[in-house]
Amino acid sequence: MKRDLHKRLRDHGIQPSSQRVAIAEYVLFTGEHPGADDVWARVQKVLPVVSRATVYNTLNLFVRKGLLKQLVLA
Repeated sequence: MKRDLHKRLRDHGIQPSSQRVAIAEYVLFTGEHPGADDVWARVQKVLPVVSRATVYNTLNLFVRKGLLKQLVLA
């Protein structure tokens, strides 16, 4: 699965780092629509050194590269 995830990130022009892979593992395979803080809390359980800024920047990168769509809820 990780190998496929690395390829998927590369196919979208994203260099896979350990932080990006950990974030992608959660957001791409959850049935939920988590907010950035939810992603940070979940990923931090697996990768405690990940910062909130890294999660926000990575999610924005995923959106810019077309890997995710951003939902804005009022």
